[in-house]
Amino acid sequence: QFSPMMWQSTVIPFCGVLLWTALKDLYEDFRRRRDDDAENLRPAWRWDFVRKAFVKARWRDVLCGDMLLSLQDDALPADVLVLYAKGGQAYISTVNLDGETNFKERRAANVLTAITEILDLEMGLDGSVTRGTKGLTEILEQATKAATLLLRQGFSVRLATPRAALTDMDGAVTLQTPTPEASAALRKLSLSMPCPLNYENFIPRGCVLRNIAYTICLVSYVGPDTKTRLNCAQTGAKMSNMQVYLNRGVQGLVCCLMIFNVYIALSAHIDGVKNPEHWPSRWPAPVVRFIVYCVILYQIVPISLYVVFEIVKLLLGLQINRDPQMVDPKTGVAALARTADLVEEMGQVNFVFSDKTGTLTENEMV
Repeated sequence: QFSPMMWQSTVIPFCGVLLWTALKDLYEDFRRRRDDDAENLRPAWRWDFVRKAFVKARWRDVLCGDMLLSLQDDALPADVLVLYAKGGQAYISTVNLDGETNFKERRAANVLTAITEILDLEMGLDGSVTRGTKGLTEILEQATKAATLLLRQGFSVRLATPRAALTDMDGAVTLQTPTPEASAALRKLSLSMPCPLNYENFIPRGCVLRNIAYTICLVSYVGPDTKTRLNCAQTGAKMSNMQVYLNRGVQGLVCCLMIFNVYIALSAHIDGVKNPEHWPSRWPAPVVRFIVYCVILYQIVPISLYVVFEIVKLLLGLQINRDPQMVDPKTGVAALARTADLVEEMGQVNFVFSDKTGTLTENEMV
């Protein structure tokens, strides 16, 4: 009754706009879920107390208190406590956390370090590990012996509540049933229990093990209790400057449309213009005329512009993924636009600020 036009000419385009936006968001949600699955389904070597051996498990199945075997160049699925490191020390890369390219040293607690030599002597290790499939079998055999001997010590770990600071990790470890050899080593080094723990004994989630064959760790914090999750700030939805300007322009057009329709409705009422008979008569004439003109003139609001804007951003995201100039010459990995909502911001960057020159020069003095 209010519209002089067919309802299909209004409803169908509007539904098309909503459908396109919904499909775009669904596609990006699918990509985010695919990336999450690729992270959560990564394999890890977890100690099986039934089989008395390390078996493969998924990252999402790792729980607090599990004992893990981490190999060289493997990322850690959780915040872990170092129990045993091949060679006595473990080196980690924290480039995924703080951008630092230099390796950090991590080691086991003092009481666990004291029995490291006992482990090596009892297992008869010579410090070398064969590479390839044979090397993996050798590592699993050595790690199984090391884990079995560690469990015979009856170690018990107490940890502090999770905190966001990367260097704020405290706790204590106690050997409840140490073997005679371990007790003799502890007396020789005058070590008492419980032995305090600090951040040098822990490896945060996402760090990569470097320059060491393997290490045995105890899962300390998982999920939202890890340092990575605790340092993730809760931010709202990001919106590009172009999107902000577009919204402001549309809001201005809507305000102009409302003002113009109010002016027309009041002018017609003052001039004594009567509404057609097929228009509703139970409402005041100015209100009916205002609604009718809103329906007639709504087309000045560029709803289709949002669709075109979203299509352009999606095409820009695909172009970034296929741009040969954005491929790393060393690794051959191309750029990846994880979302198309902010791609137009890339063309508006004028300055790049960095807290350290190594971030831009990759610490290469050439």
